[in-house]
Amino acid sequence: MPASRLDPPLPVLLAATLIFGAAVWLRLSGVAWDGWANLHPDERHMIFVAQDLQRSLAAALERGQGVWSVWFGPEQVLDPRAEGRLHVYGDLPLLALVWLGRAAGMADWGSTLWLGRSLTAVVEAGSVLAVFVLSRQLGLPARAALTAAALLALAPTPLQLSLFFTADAWLAAFCTWTLVALVALARGGDPRAALAAGALAGLAAACKLTAVALVLPALAALALVWRGQGGRAALRGLVLGVAAGLVAFRIANPSAFAGGGFWDLRPSAAMIADFRELADLMASPDIPPNWQWLAGYPAAALARDAALFGTGPVLALLGLAGLWRPRGAVWVAVAALAGHLLMNATSELKILRYLAPAVPVMAVLAAGPLARLSPAVLAVALAAAGWWGSGTLRLHDGQHPRLIATEWLRGLPPGTALGVETGWDESLPVVQAFPGGDWSTPPGPFAQVPLNLTDPDGPDTAARLAAALAQADYLVISSGRQIEVLPRLPQRFPTVARYYAALLAGELCFARVLHLDRGYPLPLWRLDDGFAQEAWRVYDHPVVQIWRKQPCFDREKAERLLSGAGP
Repeated sequence: MPASRLDPPLPVLLAATLIFGAAVWLRLSGVAWDGWANLHPDERHMIFVAQDLQRSLAAALERGQGVWSVWFGPEQVLDPRAEGRLHVYGDLPLLALVWLGRAAGMADWGSTLWLGRSLTAVVEAGSVLAVFVLSRQLGLPARAALTAAALLALAPTPLQLSLFFTADAWLAAFCTWTLVALVALARGGDPRAALAAGALAGLAAACKLTAVALVLPALAALALVWRGQGGRAALRGLVLGVAAGLVAFRIANPSAFAGGGFWDLRPSAAMIADFRELADLMASPDIPPNWQWLAGYPAAALARDAALFGTGPVLALLGLAGLWRPRGAVWVAVAALAGHLLMNATSELKILRYLAPAVPVMAVLAAGPLARLSPAVLAVALAAAGWWGSGTLRLHDGQHPRLIATEWLRGLPPGTALGVETGWDESLPVVQAFPGGDWSTPPGPFAQVPLNLTDPDGPDTAARLAAALAQADYLVISSGRQIEVLPRLPQRFPTVARYYAALLAGELCFARVLHLDRGYPLPLWRLDDGFAQEAWRVYDHPVVQIWRKQPCFDREKAERLLSGAGP
């Protein structure tokens, strides 16, 4: 090829840039998906921590501390676990948000939330570009590489996670770019590729420690180097990669270390304690978020949800087809998929977003089958994926069910008594924190009547719940977290199971006056995704219900129904 020609050619580079730009636009267009009500609890935790770190950083700089002291000093100014906070994610997303927020003068809650989501959207969209680069590295035609990148840009889970300031989208992006460097290493044994792979893997681990799944593709890359260039080249790549990874992790995740200076590599006792606490929480049968798994969620259900709402059906089929007879450096992608699946399989929680790093890998694997399809079939596949992915985009149009329910509550007089299911779920009405410092004025004020449905079931539960129903004018069901799960645990929650059955049957004399269920809103077809796992639905499209007490309500009858004694 003449030296003056671009490889890839300029039109291909422009097309890849256009797809990346479209991916960024699609993600940023939904950044206000919940009207700035911060309705994702993990994201809310991240914003709380970011705000604390902003204040801590400002105070340290005002005292005259330098950046080196702030970053690596014994005071641990940027420690997300200060003051006993539980934090099990990496530092990198938080540090990027805190420093950029300081540079931009964005310190209020709403602006911090906007900046965090916007950063996440751009970082996650980088995976789209990485898929294109990876596909070209594997020798696939430009049209297949571009289509694979476009399929990732339209996949449901990446679209969803790109709008949550949590660690999952950051992890997926850095894991995918690590594969770019690993494939380069596998193909040529270049020491610079080993350094890049190690550094990127260190940054991925600084987002979330489940980046350890990258060990498998790293081993696959080193095996290919060994096969092609011998054991010395593989050992050199291993040493350089590990060294670069440790340095990158030390810099990007300072709170993982004891804090006695850059060379103090002792692990943080607070971090170890937090991971132990997390392990206990994940294994506990008494934590309400764990009950969805105790109620039953087989591996087949996870596979179904991953195909429908992880990758989308088109990408799932093409990615699986790409597993047929992998060759050469494609084994690096296969090993990456195996690593991420194994990491999820060994987790107590089968949460769909934990598979986020596997979705770009599926797009890379899909590029192989895409290379064998005609342009017309490629267009059909892309159109089908766009139609399916548009369901996720439509979920982020600002018409969040909890926002709509909050506006509905404005029609009720102040002092109205609202029965609230539990403190473990989001309550209504919601409050919005707009970028710039303004806050919404919620309706009400209302009297909150706690039903405490997640409390242990006992002999007095029926009487206690009937008394609470007698006080409530309305019942608020803010999501399906209780009504969809607790009745599936009748041995543990017999009274609550009878409560929901009687409520839905009209026997408690409460009438449903608001029912918001968006499902998965595909163009021309609303798919009822109530079968999918809670973590896919509960943040951006929960089912919200409000029930009004009727004159026929009778406390004694309610207690008999709830106790199982009959009407």
